[in-house]
Amino acid sequence: MKHSDWLAVFFALIILIRPLVYPEELTTQDAIIIANIYQALEKTSLKNDSYWFFYYAKKYKQDPYLSPAIAIFETSAGKKCPAPYNAFCQKNRRKDQKKLGKWRRYKSFEEAIKHNNKNIQRLWGNYATPEKMTSGRIKYTTSWRKWRRKVKRYMRWMEGGEKK
Repeated sequence: MKHSDWLAVFFALIILIRPLVYPEELTTQDAIIIANIYQALEKTSLKNDSYWFFYYAKKYKQDPYLSPAIAIFETSAGKKCPAPYNAFCQKNRRKDQKKLGKWRRYKSFEEAIKHNNKNIQRLWGNYATPEKMTSGRIKYTTSWRKWRRKVKRYMRWMEGGEKK
């Protein structure tokens, strides 16, 4: 079966399963974005979470390609998580002082994706960009120049505008 045939099957499954699983109505453009994310993550443990990347990006008003691009850069799309399901290398903050600064643990990739998008909105506002996240007082990472360049490249790659 050709790659284009697999994408057609994927779109058909989204349309058939959506009323049972997905809480939102999907447009054709939404399905294309989800398929692009799925294709970028298809050989990783995050491939089945492509819908959640889209859903939580939409819910927290972020670019749907930002969070998966961060996961690709930080943990090779979930292959090298520092703690269970921590695809974004997030550390614990304020709540539990005993665990402060240790790798955050999640129950699922979906929970990690939700937390990452919510955290991005809280710190950098709606429709944050890699530029916004690496300038100013709060930076997403200490190695921000390389991080910004790579995350932008992965975002363009998922959109179909550039090679990985």
